[in-house]
Amino acid sequence: MKEKKESNSQGISSPTTVVIADDEPIIVMNLTELLRDKGFQVLATAEDGFGAINACRTHHPDVLLLDIRMPLLDGLAVSKYVYMEDLAEATIIISAFSDDHIISQAGENGVSGYLVKPIDANTLVSTIRVAMARSRELHKLRSDILKATRDIESRKKIEQAKGHLMKTQNLDEQSAFDLIRTISKEKNMSMETVADIILCEIK
Repeated sequence: MKEKKESNSQGISSPTTVVIADDEPIIVMNLTELLRDKGFQVLATAEDGFGAINACRTHHPDVLLLDIRMPLLDGLAVSKYVYMEDLAEATIIISAFSDDHIISQAGENGVSGYLVKPIDANTLVSTIRVAMARSRELHKLRSDILKATRDIESRKKIEQAKGHLMKTQNLDEQSAFDLIRTISKEKNMSMETVADIILCEIK
């Protein structure tokens, strides 16, 4: 049975895509074979941290399988950059041993799965499924936080613009707010954009 992600707008399911980053060729070969046998699509492989980042930047995979110990740039640094730049939907760390400290650090870097070598097919597939589900939750949480932050910043700008209008146009608070809202509607601009333009006068 092929591993598929959610259907696209045409209702066609596409295979889950993967980038593998490990400096041991035999590990890469085995993982590639396991994944393809299970219906995953391996888009690229990398043998060091910078190669992993380049592959993710090029392909934006559903899953990055990332060895913790690699030349030039280790897996923790790679996972942090990939998460910050949103270069993969989910990142899974691969290690030769279980380490609570590394697991903790990896979680802070947006890693949503952890595998200990040697890896069997069933464990690999189940870990990918769980990691992708966790990643969706993490991305939603991150999106909600960013939206809340933007909303707060937007309200701050509107309050500042309102204060400026009250001072320069001799308006009361409600009238200043109504003026910003009216301009927003008439000019088809967001109230934040209107506030930005008003605040340009005092910058």
